Amino acid sequence: MITIDPTIFKAYDIRGFYPSQITKENSYIIARAICEFVKPKTVVIGKDVRVGSNSVYKTFIEGFLDSGVNVDYLGEVTSDSVYFAVGKYNYDLGIAITGSHNPKEYTGFKLTKKGVVPISGDSGMNEIRALAIKGEFVKVENRGQYKEIDLTEEYINQVFSFINKTTIKPLKIALDTGNGVAGPIILDILSKLPVEVFSIYTQKDGNFPNHLPDPLKEENLVDLKALVVKNKCDIGVAFDGDGDRVFFVDENGNSSNGYFITAFLSKVMLIKNPGASIVHEPRLTWAILDTIKEFGGVPEISKAGHSLIKETMRRTNSAFGGETSGHFYYRDYYYADNGVISMLLVLELMSKENRKFSDMLKDYFDKYFFSGEINNIVSNPDQTISQIKANYSNSGYLLDETDGITVENGREWRFNVRKSNTEPLVRLNVEAKSKEIVDVMTKEVLHLIQN
Repeated sequence: MITIDPTIFKAYDIRGFYPSQITKENSYIIARAICEFVKPKTVVIGKDVRVGSNSVYKTFIEGFLDSGVNVDYLGEVTSDSVYFAVGKYNYDLGIAITGSHNPKEYTGFKLTKKGVVPISGDSGMNEIRALAIKGEFVKVENRGQYKEIDLTEEYINQVFSFINKTTIKPLKIALDTGNGVAGPIILDILSKLPVEVFSIYTQKDGNFPNHLPDPLKEENLVDLKALVVKNKCDIGVAFDGDGDRVFFVDENGNSSNGYFITAFLSKVMLIKNPGASIVHEPRLTWAILDTIKEFGGVPEISKAGHSLIKETMRRTNSAFGGETSGHFYYRDYYYADNGVISMLLVLELMSKENRKFSDMLKDYFDKYFFSGEINNIVSNPDQTISQIKANYSNSGYLLDETDGITVENGREWRFNVRKSNTEPLVRLNVEAKSKEIVDVMTKEVLHLIQN
């Protein structure tokens, strides 16, 4: 009997270890369950370079064909290429077979319905899980048709539509794609610009022999920083394993962060879309809110998580949305996230303003102080958040429960504690008007969490 581990069905995708949790056999069952719930006529599928993804994709596709669904297969592509295909050609369903930024042992499935609307825990994932565990499917008489397609050229044209290529100056760029799926396509895109590229780890290798494809972690940026400094590059760019997240390093080899890049890109998008709404999440906000106000935009707050950000953007018709995790979303890209567009917008503004990347971010680093996200293992995340709320409820501070609990003392300090959607964790972010106050408040809130 084929077993399905219910824990692989996460808040935003299906993800687990290969071959202990996701196998050739149960990926077929998962595909049949997806078809039973979504009832698509057409699906477009792409995959990353992981060992598990390479092993399961054929049987996964068989599950769709045996359900009578026509399958268009993109091959090895970034997750945002799947979003592009769904948005451009109105597929009923798009699936990226990927373990994203996780270690090599992972694989999984990111699901996107017609209109590039994600399937998440609140919009179908629970139902798909139940159908997969039950494992009973109606026999279909007419098997679906399969074909392989290549949308690379159209995808490249789409991402370039966000900038004026003629404005790009002859910058020197260091690139690290962590041996993930994005390497060849990023090199192809950069080859069409008047830039000099110094690249490492752009060869696709699902064993990730050099470092994990997760540039959110500083240890995975060490080689990129060295490459920037050695070659006197203007900027360093790093992509995660499935290519939908991007991170930057300045010309001195110093990391930026998703918080300040969200503020930076808010400026870029408001210059291009005057008066537009911008969506952000509540982990860290001051730099983003000040930038939106300065450039005449309208801030819209959302819970973190790609399905929730996209939903808020659609509801408010926002031009841009950003998360501190390095996901950046664009209305004109079907409200989906795209790391390549973000890179191109940064290069365009650097060229137009003719300024060093470090100078463009200096105002943020000089003015805004924050702790960075601190993860804490707790036995009961909901209870922990409730206790923090109770501790600050009668202290005259502003409390907000958009996502977890946010406590704010004017522009003196603020912090957000929210629970993970996938692990028994609460995540703490603190910002304040000085580094000293950040340290004091971080210690205070951590004491509450840990006790």
